Parts: sequence; C-alpha cells; structure tokens
Amino acid sequence: MTTTTAGTIEHLDPGDLIVETNVRTTAATESGFVDSIRANGVLTPIRAWRDKDGGVHVRAGQRRTFAAREAGLVTVPVYVVDAGDDDTARRIVEQLIENDQREALTDADRIQAWRALELEGLSATAIAKRTGTTRDRIKTGLAVAANDTASGLLTDGGITLDQAAILLEFDGDTGTVAELTEVATTDPGYFPVAVERARQDRAARQAKEQVEREEAAKGHRILDDRPDWNAAPYRVRALRTADDQPVDPDAIQGKPGVAVYVATYYGGEARAEYFVDDPAALGYTVHEDTHTGTGAQSGRMTDEQRAERKVLIENNKEWDAAETVRRDWVTQFLARKTTPKNAQTVIAEALTIARWKVADGLTRGSATAKTFLGIDDDHRGDGLAEYLAAHPNHTIHVTLAIVLGGIEQHTRAGAPGAHPALTPPGTCAPCRTGATPSVPSNASPPCAQTPRYPPPSRRRTGGRLARRPPDRPRRPEPGGQIMDKLTVYSKPGCVQCTATYRALDSHGIPYDVVDITDNPAALAYVTDELGYSQAPVIVADDHDYWSGFRPDHIDRVARS
Repeated sequence: MTTTTAGTIEHLDPGDLIVETNVRTTAATESGFVDSIRANGVLTPIRAWRDKDGGVHVRAGQRRTFAAREAGLVTVPVYVVDAGDDDTARRIVEQLIENDQREALTDADRIQAWRALELEGLSATAIAKRTGTTRDRIKTGLAVAANDTASGLLTDGGITLDQAAILLEFDGDTGTVAELTEVATTDPGYFPVAVERARQDRAARQAKEQVEREEAAKGHRILDDRPDWNAAPYRVRALRTADDQPVDPDAIQGKPGVAVYVATYYGGEARAEYFVDDPAALGYTVHEDTHTGTGAQSGRMTDEQRAERKVLIENNKEWDAAETVRRDWVTQFLARKTTPKNAQTVIAEALTIARWKVADGLTRGSATAKTFLGIDDDHRGDGLAEYLAAHPNHTIHVTLAIVLGGIEQHTRAGAPGAHPALTPPGTCAPCRTGATPSVPSNASPPCAQTPRYPPPSRRRTGGRLARRPPDRPRRPEPGGQIMDKLTVYSKPGCVQCTATYRALDSHGIPYDVVDITDNPAALAYVTDELGYSQAPVIVADDHDYWSGFRPDHIDRVARS
C-alpha cells in the first residue's frame, strides 16, 4: 500500500520561492506561456517544501514559478509538503515521475477545446489571449475543428494541424484530399510540393473546363486527347485556303465537323486548338510540308513516344511545383527580422562553389534577389541599393538574397545538382558543412522540404526531355571545336524577340530564326513539346532552352 504525505495550500509571493535543482535542466518561459500565466494565473499549484528557516523550496513547477515572476503575479498557489533536502534520491525520483507522467494534449484535443471556448462566446482573439496562443494559430485550429473531414484526419490520419488546415483548401475533392493525406503521412517532406502541384493542376483543370464549355456552346466537339500530326481530324494551322493562305481559326467557328482540344500551359492558361474532320468539305487542303528541323514528327506517335511525352509533361509539372515552393520558402526565410545563423558560412560557400552563378546575379542586379526581398522592380534606379539604404540592418539578408538569387535563376530542370531540391538530404553545400541557416520550428530548408524529386510514387526519368532538332546547324566554337548554333523561335512584331537578336549579336553568338507564325510544326514544337506560350523561345540543346528575353541566359551561353 502506497501512502502520501498530506500538505497544505498556501498563496505565496513567487519572488520569495527558492527553485532547487531539477532534473529538467532548462526551464524556458516563452512569451505565450507567460501571457497565459498573466491572464489566468497559476492554475496548478506549485509543489514545494519548507526548510527549518522558513524558506520554501520549489520541487515541481519551476517553469510556473519563473513565468509567474515574469508576469508580475503577487501570489501563486503552492502545495507545501513535508520533505527536505537530505534525500536527493527521493527528489530526483519525484521530479522524473512528475515530468514523465505528463502527456501533452494532441492537436485534435486542443482544437476541440478551442471550439468549445468559441461556442461559449469567446472570440479567437480572446482565446489566444487567455491560452497564450497566437491568434492565427487559434483561427487555424477553429477552421479545422469546424470541418468534419479535416478534424477527422487530424484525429485519425496522423497529420499535423498545419497539414489539416491546408487540406481545407481542397474540401470536396475527395481524391486530392486522399492523395495529399497519404503524402503527409508517408513522405511529409514532399507535402509542400504535392500541395502546390495539386493547386496548379486544379487551376489548369478549371481553366480547361471553362474553355471547353465555351467551345461546346459553339457546337464544337471536345476532344480528350490532342490528335496526331497530319492525321484526321486535321489541325487548322496545317490547312490552307484555295489561294494557299493559312486558315484563320475565326473562319471555321461554328461550322460542322470542327473539333477542339483545349491545352493548358504554365500558369494555368488554357487555349483552344482547332481541328477539322473533313477539310475538303470546307474548301481547305492539308499542307503536308512538315519538315522544319524542329523535331516535330508527322503521322501518329508510337506508344513509346506517347509514354515519353507523358513523362515530359509530368516532369515539367513537378518541376514547376517544386520551383514555386522553393522560391516561396526563400522569400519567407529572408523576411525574418533576425539574421540567420551561420549565414556568413553559407555566403562564403556560395561565393566559392557557385561563384559564377553568383557573379551573374551581381552583374545584372539579380532580379531574382529583388523578388526574394519583395522589391518592386520597375526598372528605375537600383532597387537593391535603395532597399539596403532603407534597411541598414539587413546587410546579411541582402547578401543572402543576391547569393541565393544568383543560384536560383540558373536552376534548370534536368541539371544534375543544380539545386538542393534535386539532391538527397545533406548533400547540398550548406548541409555538407553544417552551415544551413537556422529556421523556425515550423519551417525547413528547401533540401529538407523536397528531399527527393519526384518522390518514389511519382519518380520519372530525366528532366525537360525536349526532343532535339536533328538537323540544327552547327557553328565553330572558339578553338576550332564544333558546338551547336542557337535556334530562336519568334514571330513578327515581337519586342522581346528583337531584344534577343540584339543581345545575341552583341555577344557574337550565331543563331537561326524560325518564324512560328509561318511554320505550324515549329509552333507545335515550342507549344506542345516545350510547353511555352511566349515568344521568343530559344533552344541551345536538349536540356537548355528558355522563353522570353533573358539576358542572363544569353550571358551564360556567351561564356560557355
């Protein structure tokens, strides 16, 4: 039979209490805990004993004691028992048991308690104040508690409160919720990328459905798959009028035998591509000259080519999602007020290991660095210099932004080791040296957020696998070797195309120009294969291509 010594409850000044040695070596009193003590007082009595001189020694409750002092409480409840300082073993055992027998509330328990407080009439602000929790956290918890699916997953699905809150965004889409829940429990490091991929897929799907509704209303047949080149139904851009002119898509609107395939592109843009079942019935002929040197093929694709194309599309979508998550993470990371731990080491490593990438960022003012710092780049003045003048205490932040921006703007899909997001945990330069900047407890660096790309369930081979134009001309490289000539896919009246020509000419880089408005196969190549919707598109080789006027890439090619 176990007996306990009865004690008495006394209300004493926390400043007079003597905190004795405790098995818990640290007793941090974070601001939320202090705020809670200030608002509610000490609810659980502090356990203590009184010595022969009248001094009261705290045996259990040192955090409550320190927090009460910091909160300025006049008295706290103390349960004074008959003990002493002569039995060290007893003290240690009691402190071990007292700490080990605690079982923290789960997130599911906590949000239901917040929900009950809300039903009692307390606002999120009041709950936050009285519980020592941030208002945003309370609002997140209340939103999850109010949703049966999210709260059920939190209770039974083994996910975190933050993950459950994100799943609210997909409420009603049971398939996506199930997939993201599986990712959260089996591969949590990939969860942010999976969420971003789901968002982009949803945006693309909604845009596609909207355009399909509009086209169906015109009487057009909606196609599930894009037809093969030079096969029925025929692409309108491959047709010619009786006077051998390209067919204007507006001319076939609402006519019989018109089919539409709606393609989606980066950013969720959806675009209708028109096809005709019987061109002759509409007075058109099929223009069969498809040899353009672009790698686009005529006729039907083989099963192997279809599979390769599917891999290409999936990889590009995975890359776009991972890039968004990575850049958002860096932006939030650099928004912190305090200087990241070991930032100088990261900067030094970048200036040595990735110095040519950083140098590019320095010479161009690093547009990506401006994005990371939230600078509105209106092309007037030096945005980075102005930011630094306005934030003189953020010198390390600015330097990190330039370093990371220089590396980021050179990150390309399919480039081995181009970014920690594409490498296993611990293999990026900062991680190898232990120089990874410290981050809040609810965040992780990109190489931890996306430890595998794609994750095992989605892994494919290769990166952006654009088929190389087989007969692209070649040019002599300095030193007598042979290297590829660039191909610029452009259109008339394109300002960015003209700027690209001038930049290439200034560097003496030879290039060919292909007019996509007069070359259906070339247009199919840059839109269908490469997935771009903006001219110009510049192709250097199988894995090196970009869209728009990009002096950074042109400078890089000039140095290669």
